[in-house]
Amino acid sequence: MVDDRKVMDPELKEFLKRLRKERSDQVDRARELQKVKKSIRRKVKKALAGGPVTVPIVAREAEIETDTAIWHITAMKKYGLVVEDGMDGDWPLYRLADSQEEEA
Repeated sequence: MVDDRKVMDPELKEFLKRLRKERSDQVDRARELQKVKKSIRRKVKKALAGGPVTVPIVAREAEIETDTAIWHITAMKKYGLVVEDGMDGDWPLYRLADSQEEEA
């Protein structure tokens, strides 16, 4: 029996090779953006590791804009990495979810 994954039409193989070469700039740019996002996410987690804080505090400690902090906290909240923990004036307090506190 022949493994279908190893048998590839030579034309398709050449097409994919050419496509990877043509799109290498886009792939490199996407990789760089991923690195930046991961770096920001680490800074946000570090800012949240000390306990409940507001978005402006996270932004200041992570050295990012407030809207960027909100975006990352919202995404982290969506996936259960961050939870709300009360209010401080008009601002909600956020902290790492229990499972994340151990990793920070």
